[in-house]
Amino acid sequence: MADTTTSNISLTKPEVGASTDTWGGKLNTNLDTLDAIFKDDGTGTSVGLNVGSGKVLTVGGIASFADGSASAPTITNTGDTNTGIFFPAADTVGISTGGTERARVDSSGNMGLGVTPSAWGGSYKAIQMAGGSVASYSTSALDLYSNAYDSGAGAWKYVTSLSATRYAQTDGKHIWFQAPSGTAGNAITFTQAMTLDASGRLGIGTTSPQEKLSLEGSGSQYMRVKTTTTNADIYFGITSSSVGYVGTGGSDPLAFYTGGTERARIDSSGNLLVGTTSGSSSAFVKNGAAQGTLLLTVNNTSNQGIDVYAAGNSGANAAAAVFKVGTNTSTSRSISAGGTINASGADYAEYMTKAGDFTVAKGDVVGINANGKLTNVFADAVSFVVKSTDPSYVGGDTWGNEEALGLTKPDDDATQEEKDEFEAALEAARQLVDRIAFSGQVPVNVTGATAGQYIVPVNDNGTIKGQAVSNPTFEQYQQAVGKVIAIEQDGRARIIVKVA
Repeated sequence: MADTTTSNISLTKPEVGASTDTWGGKLNTNLDTLDAIFKDDGTGTSVGLNVGSGKVLTVGGIASFADGSASAPTITNTGDTNTGIFFPAADTVGISTGGTERARVDSSGNMGLGVTPSAWGGSYKAIQMAGGSVASYSTSALDLYSNAYDSGAGAWKYVTSLSATRYAQTDGKHIWFQAPSGTAGNAITFTQAMTLDASGRLGIGTTSPQEKLSLEGSGSQYMRVKTTTTNADIYFGITSSSVGYVGTGGSDPLAFYTGGTERARIDSSGNLLVGTTSGSSSAFVKNGAAQGTLLLTVNNTSNQGIDVYAAGNSGANAAAAVFKVGTNTSTSRSISAGGTINASGADYAEYMTKAGDFTVAKGDVVGINANGKLTNVFADAVSFVVKSTDPSYVGGDTWGNEEALGLTKPDDDATQEEKDEFEAALEAARQLVDRIAFSGQVPVNVTGATAGQYIVPVNDNGTIKGQAVSNPTFEQYQQAVGKVIAIEQDGRARIIVKVA
């Protein structure tokens, strides 16, 4: 029978019955062949070792592999020789897929995914990627970095020449850091921008927040809340001059709520509105308050100051004024004062209706006819008075209220035509009245008088004028409008008003 050959490594099997010498020679040759395959210096002729399916290859010593590369890893699988493990440097392991390096663990135990890990400090263990890193240096700390690494003992450095950020979780705190653009490899100086401490207090611009939300910084500091639906926004903060600030950014109102209901607002014109969402300029309004309801109290800790109550009726003249007060219809009172009411004026006056279309100057002497109306005709007068010059109080001011005019004063939303119509009616009513002094001191349009004389009315070609008389008759005294107490700098007589 002829010799046969093994199928895997071509070893010769002598034919059965061959001599001992033949078997010995063939065995020597086969051993030389095996020796050539498994040389311990790695120069053997073997092209691989195939372990069959279901079989186990046990290595009791060390399996040594060549370094390989990303495109030709030394530990790979059959049919996919560009995917596997290779050894790019001493104490370093790389993983490649499709011939490209995907991950690397360096000699310090740091891993790079798609990148070579930076030279992290010895206490750090990091997983580094192209966009940043996740690292830890203790059991209570975990950090997330962008374009930064710690080269040792907090010596931060830039990975690339861009800006850098750091987010740290340590001892129950969350801390955010930022740094401007720098040069790759240069040192980084981080600024602690925001801190959420272990007590749940968030600080922006501070490392030690004192409240649930603390915002700190130099100059003016504001917090903004905005809705993108209408682009309306509101700001909270403090100015650089230490003024607290709450306000809207545009022309939107600022409203105040309690119990889910709006109670007051400041509109875009600066009006303070209470209990309503619209009103006239500079209005302080509380709608729906019953007469006598306390609307506003201003006082100190022990004494009553100012109380403002809801009125039952306005009744005030519609003419322009600084302060208007309504009436309590039960008592007819408008103002109750615990002290004096002081004014700069010098006389008390009342509005009286004129009998015709004529003008009365301040300090003129005029008459009152039998119908109780003012007249400038001497023959029609049954009594004489002087026009007020500088009144401290004026009564009879009903000529311009809505009832007398028969019109309602238009609000801010009325048309200009409606406003003009009302103003025209008000001015027409104003021309029908004048202010007459009934007490106090009044400069009268009479010159050449001396103190102690009386000012009596005289007929001046049918009209009325005043004349100074030292020793009036009883009739003149009855008709006199006052007694001279001083002479004004312009030469006119100042009198104490006397009403017949």
